Amino acid sequence: GYSGEFQMSEATQLFGVVAEGKTDYYILKSLVAALSGQDPVVSMIQPESSRTFQELGEGWKGVRNWCVQCMEVYGGLNGRMRHVPLNSFAAIIIHVDADIASDAEINCEKPCPPASDTVDALRKIVLDWIGDRSIPERVVLCIPSKCIEVWVFVALYPSDRYAAPEL
Repeated sequence: GYSGEFQMSEATQLFGVVAEGKTDYYILKSLVAALSGQDPVVSMIQPESSRTFQELGEGWKGVRNWCVQCMEVYGGLNGRMRHVPLNSFAAIIIHVDADIASDAEINCEKPCPPASDTVDALRKIVLDWIGDRSIPERVVLCIPSKCIEVWVFVALYPSDRYAAPEL
């Protein structure tokens, strides 16, 4: 669901990831490294890796809770991006898989294809969570359809029988 060019300079090497889980983090970290041609520092912001601070949870609800916390404490993610430590990141990637659109609490799934209809509806919901009308500067929303692991599977094993064209 990203439209536009993703360019980085030598100085942009610190990235943050707010994702559903650790698998998503590792995939996004690899993607940032591949796009940058560098070995950037990519920190997992959410889910919190410390057992002491796991209050926001994992999965899409953990992402939502982190975003809502930004809205409640800082007036939105845009406001949060001005404070330490987020102000030092070149970009923050916020990830949710589009398959969460079918969850009863979200309920914004559209007929697919096209996948973009569901992704666009989900983007509006994530913007509501972060308390901003548009995606803040230095923030990338990553909403793969249906889930990021399927994209990786198809990329790694395009000839597999489960990587059918309709997938």
